[in-house]
Amino acid sequence: MTHENMKYDISGCNVYLSGVVSGATKEELHRSFGVAEGVCEWNGASVFNPVRCIPKTYSHEQAMLRCINELSMFDWENTEPKPFYDFLIQLDGWRYSEGAVLEGRVADALGIEVISIHEVEWPDE
Repeated sequence: MTHENMKYDISGCNVYLSGVVSGATKEELHRSFGVAEGVCEWNGASVFNPVRCIPKTYSHEQAMLRCINELSMFDWENTEPKPFYDFLIQLDGWRYSEGAVLEGRVADALGIEVISIHEVEWPDE
């Protein structure tokens, strides 16, 4: 669930990128995931980019298993255990990806804030 017109400071946060992967060309993946990763890192966040982290040899099922496992990690060393990821950031077109829809539902169920890449607040220059 995204929040219209809100901006989120992701500096120092762990973020998980979610969007269309299956069927996308190399150029489309670079344009969406690569650019989003750069935006998040420029904003001071640590980023899980599935396009970079999941082997291309994985089947869709293997990739989804790895992604859901990653997304559901918890920070058990915190005084109060909490999800490892602070934000799941949805990229344009995520609604057209069954995997991205599932990731959004899992994040929401785990208490991870789900936002759009367009809701990332840019730091003052």
